Amino acid sequence: MMARTALRPPLTGSLNSQFSWARSSRYFLRAAPLLQDSAIFHRDVTRRRRKCGGTGDGWSCPAAVIIVEGEMEGAEHGEDSYDSKCIFCRIANNQEGDAELLHSDEELACFRDIRPGALYHYLVVPKKHVGNCKTLTNDHVQLVQNMVEVGKNVLQKNNVTDLEDTRLGFHWPPFCSISHLHLHVLAPASQLGFLSRMIYRLNSYWFITADQLIERLQANMPAS
Repeated sequence: MMARTALRPPLTGSLNSQFSWARSSRYFLRAAPLLQDSAIFHRDVTRRRRKCGGTGDGWSCPAAVIIVEGEMEGAEHGEDSYDSKCIFCRIANNQEGDAELLHSDEELACFRDIRPGALYHYLVVPKKHVGNCKTLTNDHVQLVQNMVEVGKNVLQKNNVTDLEDTRLGFHWPPFCSISHLHLHVLAPASQLGFLSRMIYRLNSYWFITADQLIERLQANMPAS
């Protein structure tokens, strides 16, 4: 009987090499529905299932489909606008009846992740259409800081007292399915399962913490 070995991504190399590993890993492809930012893959469940060729939670979407379609959705719309075709624009502006807003102010909204990777897993998004984290500049530092503050406040309102045992961050393109900036807020980080630890992995090519993103923006580091 062939022994099973743990699949580990390369620790060095370009983003393309990391993505190549992801696409070639059968185990990673099984995790693809979670890698799509654990959010809402397409505009409704029916379309999502039809395009992926699956039913229920037994999705069979290859990672390439997730990335290509995610990059396309909302990409044609400029920043600081409302995109009626963007699911996060609609949710943040209370245009989706099935979505419960846990926080809403003039700038930001927060709601539960549709595919939680932790006991507490929320998404914080701007109400205006802002591109993914790779499109941000130094001018967006305050926005990201406000998103972090909202995420922590929502955790506290839901009786999460240990804010050190949390993970707040973003998936780095092309590893995100919705081209609308959204912060993942997960707690407790110490209890993340194997897949969640991989998908929201620190110091990886596909996930960047909020603090790391703020440091990049403050240093005016170019996106790469």
